[in-house]
Amino acid sequence: MTRTGHNSASLARSIIVRRRVLQGVALIGAATLGPLLPLPLAHGEIWEEGDIQCRPVIAEVSPDYLTDEMFAGFMKVSQALTGIETLNTRLGSQYFERYARHPELTKMLPPLIRAYLDIERDAHTPDEQRAAVQHKIIEDKTTLGPAAEQLIYIWYVSAFFLPADHAATSRNWIYGTVEQYQSSLLWSVINAHPPMTSGGLPGHWAYPPRV
Repeated sequence: MTRTGHNSASLARSIIVRRRVLQGVALIGAATLGPLLPLPLAHGEIWEEGDIQCRPVIAEVSPDYLTDEMFAGFMKVSQALTGIETLNTRLGSQYFERYARHPELTKMLPPLIRAYLDIERDAHTPDEQRAAVQHKIIEDKTTLGPAAEQLIYIWYVSAFFLPADHAATSRNWIYGTVEQYQSSLLWSVINAHPPMTSGGLPGHWAYPPRV
């Protein structure tokens, strides 16, 4: 579909702004969560609406673990890894399905959920639980660590950062819906609204910010 010059210019500005924001996403997430999640700074190409390569065709799978019990476990491990106790369950349901149905990620999710539920069962105090998550999940470089990384990314920026094993020279941000992007936890962390979207009532930009 052909775009007008005005729309193309707006789209270009939007993509540039979003790329600059996302260059520091992993670092911001790690700083927010404290020493529990020492994630590396993320670099890579961005696949998003508006880019030519956006919304790549993904052959979704149909795993047999899409159950209420597994979703409950997904929300528990999400709360632990994001540091947010009141996550949106409707959004969580969408992320659960995105994660479970992605062919590259689907096998990573059940071990992550089971590992966290084991920690929750065996840890007697919050400090023990945090230490166990750090040691058994975050520091695991084979499956659980990369699985946790993707879970944090999807909640904080609504995107996966693939390939998950860091094997490729270039990695790519894979987004979902516009609603998910606008609901990303990142915006509440930096006290901002998504780039190129309205941050308030009409004319709000003319007034000085409240400090």
